[in-house]
Amino acid sequence: MNTIKKNKIAVIGLDCKFPGQSNGPDQFWKSLLDKKDGIIPIPADRWDHSFYYDKEGGKGKTFVDRAGFIADVFDFSPSSFGIPEKEAADIDPQQRLLIQSSWNSIQNAGYKIDAIKEKTGVFFGLSYRDYYDFDIAPNGVNGYTASNPLGNCNAIAAGRVAYLLGLNGPAIQLDTICSSSLMTLHLACQSLLNEECDYALSGGVNCILSPHALVALAQMGALSKSAKCQAFSKHADGYIRGEGVGVLLLKRLEDAERDGDYIYGIVEGTATNHDGRSNGLTAPNG
Repeated sequence: MNTIKKNKIAVIGLDCKFPGQSNGPDQFWKSLLDKKDGIIPIPADRWDHSFYYDKEGGKGKTFVDRAGFIADVFDFSPSSFGIPEKEAADIDPQQRLLIQSSWNSIQNAGYKIDAIKEKTGVFFGLSYRDYYDFDIAPNGVNGYTASNPLGNCNAIAAGRVAYLLGLNGPAIQLDTICSSSLMTLHLACQSLLNEECDYALSGGVNCILSPHALVALAQMGALSKSAKCQAFSKHADGYIRGEGVGVLLLKRLEDAERDGDYIYGIVEGTATNHDGRSNGLTAPNG
């Protein structure tokens, strides 16, 4: 392998669904050019927000009434993936979004599943498990939710995609909170460089289906009262939550060039570490 290229990874396929009607890379790019932020009032189909909202953020309440929501978060075509409709209804939308986006990213790269399934790894990051509060807890247990971890346990997400698409590489789901998706990129690149796989799906997902995290984060003082993320600005007053999914299809650069793949970008290197002690568990070490 060319020594100049041996540690580089190519992005050959991608798919996403983000707030602001950003369904796919082209729409997302247009939203960025148009400077859209996608922050909207909390949709009525999520929860009765009036019960949890208080502009002063009193006990058990949140002072935030907006966030970045994606449209049609519950839309899913289970028959396309051989999933019974009754079972699909009890699968966390986060898993459904990962299934769709993984398929789309492979299609975006111009590949058919059968051509790459023998050595494709799956690396996903996700943290919150809101769907249990949204659907299972109020509606009770049935024949599909009795095996609840299969539909609502984050640990099954990567395995479900590998199973449904027939992918025979590493399948790893991880949760490092805010860095989860970046950590999947690091692990996917390492797996490719170690030749554990020849292709790798890397990505993450987040859905806001329960008010509980909004309340907790408001009580912590982590959320923005202006409902804006203004990183590194003197006006920064916290962050605002958002949901979405993004998946990349990765390949060793030299292999991608050899096979004539379209290359969206190149990962020249990754690394990971923890900053150790700081002035708080959630704060970086200066």
